Amino acid sequence: MNTNIIVVVVYIDDTFFSRQDKTLLDKIKAKFMSIWECKDLGDLSKFPQMRIACYNQQIYINQTDYLKKVLLCFQI
Repeated sequence: MNTNIIVVVVYIDDTFFSRQDKTLLDKIKAKFMSIWECKDLGDLSKFPQMRIACYNQQIYINQTDYLKKVLLCFQI
């Protein structure tokens, strides 16, 4: 099955794109960047309040840093 699914996540002024086909992904990002003032920061490792990593074709997301800030704020 050949699908052309592109995941686009927007949070306030942060955006990331995800797709298996890097060639098509680069074309979509270039079009987006030609319309909106932005820059490509490379592979995603952080997105607001989340750390993101990819190992063995699996994506891992955690919010440990954010949790530490919350616990510190409430002195827990």
